[in-house]
Amino acid sequence: MSLAKVSKNLVRKFLISRNFGRFKPHRKIKHVEYEHILPLECVQMDPLRIVERNQDLVLINRFDNYKSHMIEKIAYDERKMIEAYFNALCFVPAEEYRYHLVKQQSIGKEIKAHLVKLAKGEKILGLVKHLKSEIEKHGALPASYFKTESRVSWGYSPGLKVTTAALDYMWYSGMLMTSHRDNGKRVYNLPERVLPDHVSTQPAGQKEYQDFMLRKHFRTYHIGDLSFWRFGNMHLKKPERIALVEPLIKKGEILELEIEGVKKRYLIMRDDCEDLLAAGKYRPDNRVRFLAPLDNLIFNRDLIKDIFGFEYAWEVYSPKSKRKYGYYVMPILYKLDFIGRIDPKADRKNSTLVFNLIQIEDGVKINMTLSKELASAALRLAKFSGLDKVDIKKTSPQSLKSKLSKLM
Repeated sequence: MSLAKVSKNLVRKFLISRNFGRFKPHRKIKHVEYEHILPLECVQMDPLRIVERNQDLVLINRFDNYKSHMIEKIAYDERKMIEAYFNALCFVPAEEYRYHLVKQQSIGKEIKAHLVKLAKGEKILGLVKHLKSEIEKHGALPASYFKTESRVSWGYSPGLKVTTAALDYMWYSGMLMTSHRDNGKRVYNLPERVLPDHVSTQPAGQKEYQDFMLRKHFRTYHIGDLSFWRFGNMHLKKPERIALVEPLIKKGEILELEIEGVKKRYLIMRDDCEDLLAAGKYRPDNRVRFLAPLDNLIFNRDLIKDIFGFEYAWEVYSPKSKRKYGYYVMPILYKLDFIGRIDPKADRKNSTLVFNLIQIEDGVKINMTLSKELASAALRLAKFSGLDKVDIKKTSPQSLKSKLSKLM
């Protein structure tokens, strides 16, 4: 079953209203609470703090009064959110633990199968009982508590302590959870000590898990794409993704979405169709937003290209010689359009937010209103980061630099 053909503009309005329209950035919320963040469904984490961490950049675009580490207070102090592997490492509601546990146990099995092939794999697996016993005895512990000279190549860490590798394996397997973080480093504890008392520690059944993850995917990203390998966030092969969705399409719970000028058929939940059609009345604010590299809106880069005509790549993992816009490039959203990119960096020693590049797409009219909004966005980011000055190194077009400098 499919929905009548809709315009790209309508889909843009739907996606932006879902991601930003339901949040009131100008509303004076003194403290951002769990209930305010909940509509996002998940906030992806990333430790890099070139300007600010991804999770903070996501939230300052929704809440003016968000302060760094508010989300950690909600997660680690109030125990209302947990760290879990959804599309990647994310903060998600604690009540969802039993569903995310299924995925993590699956990842744990894959890691174990890999470990048995490593020279020190058996040693890592052999540490599990001892590490768990120490945490049972002493409470939450960081990896630094465990002393060893033995090292192993593990993921992105070629010289990781075997005890740290074992703790990582235990975390991904669901044997341990993040109690809190100390200077960004995980402090591990048992699930029953981390979770609120009312949250079950028993994994969901497979069918229940798949249904939950599929529906959460739509609640989080709003439009589905069967060709996207991360569709449903279960790392299923395409035939498995199709088999999962087909019964719901036949029931009419999921509809195929035909979009003018787009060859690919996207998917939408039937319950979201009313909001999609009503989005035609949505009027975005005039605020320029420097989006986090891992913001929910840009999760599916192919969708962004199809609907907004904008190509975005986070170049942090690209060799320097292959970067086009910069190391920590972030997209610029203005009203209903992605209008360019920034490459920022916080120079904390000199209390300066440095823009190595502010790039505006060809065809975008840079009038005084847009210039003021760009300057305001730059100053907001500097203020949030606790920086006193803004230094713009380069703009494209070049004439933009003098305009912005006068407005700072």
